[in-house]
Amino acid sequence: MLGKGREVEEECVGDSLDLTSLRDGESGRVVGLRGGREALEKLQAMGIGIGAVVAKKSSAARRGPIVIEKGRTQVALGYGIAKGILVEPIG
Repeated sequence: MLGKGREVEEECVGDSLDLTSLRDGESGRVVGLRGGREALEKLQAMGIGIGAVVAKKSSAARRGPIVIEKGRTQVALGYGIAKGILVEPIG
């Protein structure tokens, strides 16, 4: 259940999992985004929306930042934001 003030842009369940569940080096296609309006707008501004392909490059232990790559750009995301990005693993 989403907390008060939370919005869902789109959510596909099926074989999807959150970005934090990918192993370092694995890629996935974004199938859903969960979070507040501001977080969703920031992700969209970075080109991370439904259908985008992202690769998880690295992650810090114990809910630390997650580094992802989209195209030629790498971005560090906080654990909570990464948890709200639902992906379908590729290959």
